[in-house]
Amino acid sequence: MQTISDEELTKLRAKYPRGVKVYPVGSQTEDGKAPADDADEFVFRVPTRTDYQAYKADVKKGLMGAGNLGIELTNFARKLLVWPESAAFEALLERAPIMGEELGSLLLETCAGGLEVREGKR
Repeated sequence: MQTISDEELTKLRAKYPRGVKVYPVGSQTEDGKAPADDADEFVFRVPTRTDYQAYKADVKKGLMGAGNLGIELTNFARKLLVWPESAAFEALLERAPIMGEELGSLLLETCAGGLEVREGKR
């Protein structure tokens, strides 16, 4: 189980002013809420507009046959990983390949900046 120290997390938050996201990845728990005792933490920087645009370009390349269709979310997460070293992320993907998509999807949601669009009443 790898866990980032409070000191290291503080340094990363200072380095990435848009913020960082800490995602524990481990065995499924009964309640589905608390991280499992065996969870490893992965820390990602919050994506920028440029990161989002690069992700969309990767999707377009994949659809046009010029890229690897289906791994765009994993690559999105891979590019945003700031802790631990990339070898730990690659080991996670070897053990549970879908985790790249799961993490990428969570990170993609942060691109909304906490905003949502609603239909107007007028």
